[in-house]
Amino acid sequence: MWQLDESKFFENKDVALIDSAYEELLFHDLPILFTGKNRYGERIIGSFVERLPDFDVYFHSLVDEKTFSKFDNQIITYRDLLKQARFLFRLDFDDSKTPKTYWINYSEIPTEYLPNESAKCPPSILNSSSVDIEARCVGGLSDQHLVTPETAAAIGVNTADLIRGVFNLDGFKKFISNVLLSAKRLQWPGQQRQLLSEGSLKLNYHVELLEATPTLFGFDAGQYSPFIEDYVTYCLNNLTQDAPALASGDIDNLVEFRVLFDNYCTLFNFRAADREVLIKKFIKNLQKSARKLGDLSEAVGSDVKAIEFSSLAENASQSLGVFDSDFISEVEQSLEEVSQIEGKVMT
Repeated sequence: MWQLDESKFFENKDVALIDSAYEELLFHDLPILFTGKNRYGERIIGSFVERLPDFDVYFHSLVDEKTFSKFDNQIITYRDLLKQARFLFRLDFDDSKTPKTYWINYSEIPTEYLPNESAKCPPSILNSSSVDIEARCVGGLSDQHLVTPETAAAIGVNTADLIRGVFNLDGFKKFISNVLLSAKRLQWPGQQRQLLSEGSLKLNYHVELLEATPTLFGFDAGQYSPFIEDYVTYCLNNLTQDAPALASGDIDNLVEFRVLFDNYCTLFNFRAADREVLIKKFIKNLQKSARKLGDLSEAVGSDVKAIEFSSLAENASQSLGVFDSDFISEVEQSLEEVSQIEGKVMT
């Protein structure tokens, strides 16, 4: 058994405990992996560790939204998340309502308590005839329910155009897509610090798929919705790293790109003989999306410090990515490299 010194005892349990937005990520007889937010609006990832005679042991990790998004999209492992956690806690739950909480370092965790090195977050299954994507503004004036008209326009139009980029692909041209936008102001009761930490401005994009030419065989829009989310996720997590290689045609080692393209071909039953032409069009479409990310970067500044994107369903949500100042630097560097590559190709 892993014994901890009493000096590790942590008094402020409000930091370590989930208070809202609870969601189970993996369940087997009991919640194995879950997430939520503490009373200050900060993201927590929790996991069941072991059952002892007198209490159950759990880990709670306090992480930023960007780290959670990477974990939620299987970009980093659970071990990576534990290493990157801002704070890491061990909680011993017994029959009492309040667990005994310890503050710990990753280096202190015994090997037998660590997750498998390759363990990742199970993929979320969201299958709907429509797609709902939320852009949540964080920091700056947005925490006071305020943004300038220029910022609101930059977010509203460029996010919609990023989503619409999917429908420029050949397979999706047979659909009519309606992209509708609504804005929400969060109203939280209680202390002001909770309001400010939670963030206060959300833009919701509702995407409906309709057949351009109705048929007698029915239409299952739900089978196409996951790809739309996957496309946006790729743009927000992988495109900036992949864009220079896509521009140069050196795509053999782009694993996430290959998965996305293969899923696209499978979705529309494209023939293998057509893939050479399709992949060139697919890359060209992604390059347009990369430039749209550059346009979206204009929205992050004094008004808004970051934009958190999520897909929503009736009983679940999935983080798609986080657009912040670090990501803007990646976008700018990527577009500059692409410009240099394209210039060499043209000359």
